[in-house]
Amino acid sequence: MKIPAPRRLPTTVTCGELAGASELAIVVVLAHVLDTTIEVLFAAHPQLASSEAFRDAPAAPLWVADALINQADSLKRTLDTYRHAVELRNDNGKSVLPSDDDIPW
Repeated sequence: MKIPAPRRLPTTVTCGELAGASELAIVVVLAHVLDTTIEVLFAAHPQLASSEAFRDAPAAPLWVADALINQADSLKRTLDTYRHAVELRNDNGKSVLPSDDDIPW
């Protein structure tokens, strides 16, 4: 198992982003939970970072940990894709999300 690459998108959300797409709040929280889950699983099973992960260890916990890491990493990529879609630009090159200056409060 290869250690997943670092996240590509910011792990915070601005007030402007939340005003334009409030669902980003839970997307960011879920991304943090997944990052933590992956780190904890690698800490509990450091042999997963090795190409010989399943050679000398009890197999069942490693298989489950490996599956969780792979699925969490896949979900993180999906969350990144969703967030990127929300941040797409319109035809004028302006963000579809309001800036922090555009918030009415």
